[in-house]
Amino acid sequence: MAAEWDVAEKIAEYPPHYPIIRRSFRREDGRALLLALGADNPTDGIRIEEEDGWCLIRASGTEPKVRVTAEGRDTVSAEKMAQKGGEALICVG
Repeated sequence: MAAEWDVAEKIAEYPPHYPIIRRSFRREDGRALLLALGADNPTDGIRIEEEDGWCLIRASGTEPKVRVTAEGRDTVSAEKMAQKGGEALICVG
């Protein structure tokens, strides 16, 4: 199969990798904090979407932590979304 087409050419057709950033913040009040942000279920969290990326803010179900996961079209966009998630935690708590 690989002899029938150029593997590098096929891989180049895929969209570029979107960087992911993960951060954890120790918060004893994580569940209450996510409820204050408007989450129906604190462990499902809140998702913020923008044109170049998104972030998910959620309370850990097993530890006293809130986790922020962010993805962007590039590293700068991913970092921007991670900061937006961290700022949401500061604004509420």
